[in-house]
Amino acid sequence: MEREDGSKCPSARDAPISEASASNHSRSRRAVLAAAGAGLTGALAGCIGESASGDPTTTDGSTTTQDDEPTTTTEADRPDITYRGRFDRVGLAPAVNDAGVETGTWREEGLDVSYETASGGQAAAKSVASGKDEFGNADVAAVLQLMEQDAPLTIIGNIAGPMDGIVSLEETEITSWTDLEGAVVGMYPFGSTGPAAKAAMREKDVDVDAVEFRNIQPGSGQKLLLDGSIDAVIRYFPQMVTRLDAQGESTNVLRTQDVLGHLGIMLYAHDDLVENHPDRVNGFVRGWLKAFQVWATDVDRVIELYEPLAVGEFDEELERQTLPALYASQAPSRDVGEEYGKGWIRTEDMTRTIDAFAKTELLSGDLDAESTYTMEFIEANRDLAIETAEALYGALEDYDVGPDYL
Repeated sequence: MEREDGSKCPSARDAPISEASASNHSRSRRAVLAAAGAGLTGALAGCIGESASGDPTTTDGSTTTQDDEPTTTTEADRPDITYRGRFDRVGLAPAVNDAGVETGTWREEGLDVSYETASGGQAAAKSVASGKDEFGNADVAAVLQLMEQDAPLTIIGNIAGPMDGIVSLEETEITSWTDLEGAVVGMYPFGSTGPAAKAAMREKDVDVDAVEFRNIQPGSGQKLLLDGSIDAVIRYFPQMVTRLDAQGESTNVLRTQDVLGHLGIMLYAHDDLVENHPDRVNGFVRGWLKAFQVWATDVDRVIELYEPLAVGEFDEELERQTLPALYASQAPSRDVGEEYGKGWIRTEDMTRTIDAFAKTELLSGDLDAESTYTMEFIEANRDLAIETAEALYGALEDYDVGPDYL
């Protein structure tokens, strides 16, 4: 990856690992503290901002390239639990988290949770790994990259599938992956969406050298598409497709996940909590599941609570048009949801995800899938998790689509 000045952006694998961390690399990941934290912070500065799903952090639904240090409350007024989100309150995707705080789903579990934001998945994951926060959400690639550095993180739930892809106007007639050959494709020079899209192209036998890639500024993709400067753009697509549709422009989307089959946004905790305070993690997961039920069954109330917190202009009518995509990405497949519930992760899915990102060279591919996550808390609350999955399926009925419609 490159910065805007053309210099190389290191991946998490490129950051230095201390001798203590390296010598213990074969030990259990949970037993090794993130000794490389300081090195990662310096190595990755200026290269964070795009999540695997391309989630928005700016007012037009694109990502940001701000400094990756999240803001935190002081120790004096720090709440019992801090939940660090991966991007600003833009669009409706973060609303479920504020719904949990505002409607008291975590308070019901005896936890005082504060939902804070960061400027990207890596920023959020590093904040939790450093011990500043207890829980976080981020794209799976960001979390796995830090795990390869023995960061003390454990994935405890699956939040949503990836919603990144290659968006083009219908008039360009890019309807298959090979149609990208000879096209000018815009991409953000940060995060995993670009490398993942290129990996998908290779899987679909696209001559990647025949595609002209151009680094673009966050927020500029839609304008560049409309003025013909680029033929397609790699990005988080629901908001862009909705906005273009509102302008009378039809679009085509090539979804990266359709090819790579990787997971998307993960819920994770600091290892200390998982190992030493499982009751607190269990309460957090219960509150998290309940928040999704509120989001699925009373979205009008959620929007009412969330709108004053949203960053920038909040177009409620436009944002409501993204609800089918959001619900569909958050609802587990029927076979998983009806047996295990919301949040469940299968080993084969994590293995496929690690393999997929190894092809992008964002990961070495050496991680053992089963060492990256635990389903003990979803399993302990299986009935609630299944109820939550059913609530999401019910929300999708309003749009006459299924959980796999994307």
